Amino acid sequence: MEEQLMHFSGYADFTLQDEDLVAEMAKAYLALCRENNLPLLIYFSHLSEEEQIAYCRKSITDFLEEVKSGTALEKALATVNQWRANQHPVIPSTGITVSDVVLLYSIRKQLYLNFLPRYTEEIKLYHQIVLELEFFHRHLEQYAFQTYIETQQEKLKQEKELSENIINNSSDGIMAFDSEERFILWNKSLEQRYKRKKEDVLGKKFYEVYPDLKESQVGQNLIRALKGERIFIPEQENPYRHGWYEAHVIPLLDKSNHPFGAVSIVHDITQWKDSQLKLKEQHEELLAINEELLEKQNEINEAYEKLKEHEHFIKHVTDSIPGTIFIYDIIENKVIYANEEVRSLLGYSPEEIIALGSRVYSSLILQEDIHILEERNRRYREMKEGETAEVVYRNRTRQGEVRFIRSKSRIYKYTPDGKAWQVLGILEDVTDRVKQEIELRQSRDYYLTILEDFPSLIWRANTQGLCDYFNKTWLEFRGRTMEQEWGNGWADGVHPDDYARCLEIYQTNFRAKTPFVMEYRMKRFDGEYRWIIDHGTPLQDVNGNFTGFLGACFDIQERKDFEHNIQDKNQALSNALEALKTTQEQLVQANETLEQRVQQRTEQLNAGEEQLRLLTDSLPTLISYIDKDLVYRFVNRTYTTWFGLPKEEIEGRHVKELVGEGVFQDLYPYIQDALKGKQVKIEGKMAYRYGGSRNVSNNLIPHLDNGEVVGFYALVYDISEIRKAQESLETALTDITLKNEQLSKINNDLDSFVYTASHDLRNPVVNLEGLLMALRKRLSDVEKTDVNQLLVMMETSVSKLNQTIRDLTEITKAQKGLEETEEEISIKNKLDDIKLELQDKIRQSNPIIREDLQVTSLTYARRNLRSILYNLLTNALKYKSEERRPEITIRTYREGEWVVLSVQDNGLGLNEQQRQKLFTMFKRLHTHVEGTGIGLYIIKRIVENNGGRIEVESQPNVGSTFKVYLKQAV
Repeated sequence: MEEQLMHFSGYADFTLQDEDLVAEMAKAYLALCRENNLPLLIYFSHLSEEEQIAYCRKSITDFLEEVKSGTALEKALATVNQWRANQHPVIPSTGITVSDVVLLYSIRKQLYLNFLPRYTEEIKLYHQIVLELEFFHRHLEQYAFQTYIETQQEKLKQEKELSENIINNSSDGIMAFDSEERFILWNKSLEQRYKRKKEDVLGKKFYEVYPDLKESQVGQNLIRALKGERIFIPEQENPYRHGWYEAHVIPLLDKSNHPFGAVSIVHDITQWKDSQLKLKEQHEELLAINEELLEKQNEINEAYEKLKEHEHFIKHVTDSIPGTIFIYDIIENKVIYANEEVRSLLGYSPEEIIALGSRVYSSLILQEDIHILEERNRRYREMKEGETAEVVYRNRTRQGEVRFIRSKSRIYKYTPDGKAWQVLGILEDVTDRVKQEIELRQSRDYYLTILEDFPSLIWRANTQGLCDYFNKTWLEFRGRTMEQEWGNGWADGVHPDDYARCLEIYQTNFRAKTPFVMEYRMKRFDGEYRWIIDHGTPLQDVNGNFTGFLGACFDIQERKDFEHNIQDKNQALSNALEALKTTQEQLVQANETLEQRVQQRTEQLNAGEEQLRLLTDSLPTLISYIDKDLVYRFVNRTYTTWFGLPKEEIEGRHVKELVGEGVFQDLYPYIQDALKGKQVKIEGKMAYRYGGSRNVSNNLIPHLDNGEVVGFYALVYDISEIRKAQESLETALTDITLKNEQLSKINNDLDSFVYTASHDLRNPVVNLEGLLMALRKRLSDVEKTDVNQLLVMMETSVSKLNQTIRDLTEITKAQKGLEETEEEISIKNKLDDIKLELQDKIRQSNPIIREDLQVTSLTYARRNLRSILYNLLTNALKYKSEERRPEITIRTYREGEWVVLSVQDNGLGLNEQQRQKLFTMFKRLHTHVEGTGIGLYIIKRIVENNGGRIEVESQPNVGSTFKVYLKQAV
């Protein structure tokens, strides 16, 4: 066909050499399309004039180039096929009409004929080109027209199938008649409704199928519809079955608007009709109920009037009570009643308080005290009937004044299921009383100032469990003010993971008024959580009345860090850690014993010196105060116990007299630094009353008065047991390191032996394989079955032996896998290589393999990654279920610091007992499948050698999921 454009090819070459001629032809092409009203122009209407001309120019240039290359017809037919497949970049398959097919090629042919005289005026050549164009475009038009017809036929077929599908799946009954009243349509809904198959109905007249309806209104309606009238039949009872229906009978009209048949759509309204009848019955019942309700309403109105009188009386009574009364709804978290006294208490009317709704706490109560009421609300859920909840908190009045309020309340209404619903309470302004208590407490707490600069974190709580004092060391540690820590504000710094445990210990011992020791993490001023140990001791006055708690906290972060580091080294250190824990428990018990003795000897809090001794004697630390002349002015009970001397024999003596000349000379430089205003921390040994010396940590804290150092505090901690534990742990760590080196050497020797053995065995096996091959050739003419069977058995045994040697080599390679060079590997490419390698097995199993690679590449040893993927995919194929088609899903994704490779199948699966033996060397759990039981062992060795792990989830006859956690190389 391309040879038929042989003469036109010269015309094409001539045109392409003249850019101006091509531009002129492009404008003429567009003009011809417009003159002939080519419908396809609608798809280019959004383009400017210049863009449309450029498109025409490209079309001409492309066509002439294709003529020169001999591919014009091939390209033109391909464009038609592209349009048919709805893949044309501009024109959709539904966007071409018959006019486009006829005009498009005719316009292009006319274009080239119009410009042909520019190329030649030779009659013979001119005639030949005209014939070529005519023949080319006629062939192209025929193909395009045939394609258009086939496309329209496909479209009509789809529309017909869609219509039939809609009719047959409609819940309405649909029937159609021709002009002779014969059935031409009877859908499935009618078949099910009237138990008549369409084969028994189609082609028959209406009266043949339903002779009893010949003279009925139904028959008359059909005749009227066949004459062109639309009929609606409302709410008719079905004469053939229980139910009701309504129907539309619609004439079918031809293009001349003449009827040639009718269609009837029958809608079943039985359910709606039954609902109407039921509603009518219910309406009558409601009327009767309404009469009863009217009678009840009258009774309620009478009761309501009495209730209003009662409420008025109650309001008068509550407004007359000299106290603020409120009712609080626990469930809706709002105040629902307040008497007039709230106006004088807070400056707000009862209506304003109620209007605040759930914002009452955030609007009126200081932010630091909201937790007090939240805790009270939690208590409501546990309170028994008759119990009273009492709290003190701070309110802000309308004028901005802060007042201390005491709230006493009890539950007075419960929900039907017995839960607390509403509480009744009374509020009392206790601001003056609280201020007096604070002033009294400040006068009593004069000697607390001596604890301000202690390196320990000191706190005190009142009888309500709310902290009302923290020393300067605590506030500097937290980086917060006293007001922020006041009450339960300090709890904001407790680590979220420790909060519940810490609160439980504190509240339990507070209610029991018993000492406690607990460890938890507290946020320091820089945001770091530090481990502290907290010693809490109950306080009593001389009359034995409980007055609160005193606590001392010590930063033990370094100890915790040391413990964690030792734990990470090896589990074998657990015995030493247990010994440390036992020592700590003994220390805590000793502290508790001392605290109990201090509690029994507590004297009146107002006595300043006795108060100081009460506070310091409760601490398990040697505390002393030494003036600038190096004379003891104060020592606590722990100090006297250590030296075995009463305090009267220590206070007033020079330091040198007590500790001795040698120790004094060692301490003197540090004492001088303390007297110069420096805080000093030293560790050393100190004589002990029971003989010998013990390891201690000594803190010297200068005491400044108007900027002048007048003495210093000495705080001494016994760290002997901790030092012993550390030495034991270090010794154990050294032993374990030695054992690990010995085990590593043994493992290397075993690996060398396995590698050497497998290498030495390979040559004899290869020779044996060669001898068997030679023997089979030599016996090829022998037809004895038993000889051939023996050869097969020998070859099978040699093959298994060879596979075992290869597996031993793989184990050695896996053990030495850390020596492999790591590189960036495409997981997708490696997976494709393995699937190509396993293509025979994949073809035999015919699995569905899905891939979801969220991580596409990984830095890993290439051979190790290949071994992991190969063994997991091979197992998924080998251990498939014969009851279903294999499905394998391969995923990669990130989980924290890990890249997780997951391979999931729907194969045989494993039970719990099998899973425990899964990664054992040479362990085969499904013996009916060929294998050596080495693959998963190799994977586990590779992964663990590289710092990862492998996990498996499996159920018998459901399938297995292997998850390999791979650590990225740094």
